[in-house]
Amino acid sequence: MARFFALLWAAGTEELQRLRFLLISVFGATLIGAILILAFTPSVGACIWITLIPWLFTAYRLFSIERLIQVQLTDVTLGFAKSLGEILTKKEEKSSFSENDLTKIYLLIISGIFFFQTALFLMLPLYVNFTEGGVTAVLLVVMLAVVVGIASAKFLAGIFRLLVKVTVVLYVVGLAFVLFPQIGFYLSGVTGNTQVVAPSTAKLTNHLFKLQRKQREEIDNRFVEGVIAWQEKHPGQDLPPAYQAAFDRARQLGKLKK
Repeated sequence: MARFFALLWAAGTEELQRLRFLLISVFGATLIGAILILAFTPSVGACIWITLIPWLFTAYRLFSIERLIQVQLTDVTLGFAKSLGEILTKKEEKSSFSENDLTKIYLLIISGIFFFQTALFLMLPLYVNFTEGGVTAVLLVVMLAVVVGIASAKFLAGIFRLLVKVTVVLYVVGLAFVLFPQIGFYLSGVTGNTQVVAPSTAKLTNHLFKLQRKQREEIDNRFVEGVIAWQEKHPGQDLPPAYQAAFDRARQLGKLKK
């Protein structure tokens, strides 16, 4: 009996070592895929293709037949040990080989890991191709996610699930346009050939608007400074018609903006 438990302990220790190496290899594959996407910023198609190998590697490592068989054997062995202990302690009515849920727990864990990696590989291409956030913003997102996770892991999980749902919807819509080009043809007539603005174009446009606002502000400041200088030289006098008309226009524009 002692030899049996010694072999069981050795098998369990070896299995834990294999699980540790499995998780390290899966984490490494996920990290490599994410770095490739963020480093090269290719198209969505290229992002999917460069992460295909890490994704398939993870699926093979987590869901391999050998791995499932080993977990199942460990499950049965632990169930047998538990049942044997119950028999020795005179609890035969509760003994059962099916009470151990190691296999269910393992499948739940590896499914969650694979879900997270797949979601990450799908979300990063959208981030790279449709935003101008850059790697720095990714680091900020990770840091904020850590803070939110420490405060409320449940809330962070809800946010992640929401992002995954939005990502899936975007991919489904995009895939529909790819598989059925007629959709884009008919919609173009309804929307007047409206096209989605590229992120780089939107960034340049926003920069132009900011530059125009800054130049307008400088012109307005110079005008107001001129009015102040005139008023200081002519205290108590009404503004000249040109200055007064300009002020009236400024007030009117302010009301329209509000």
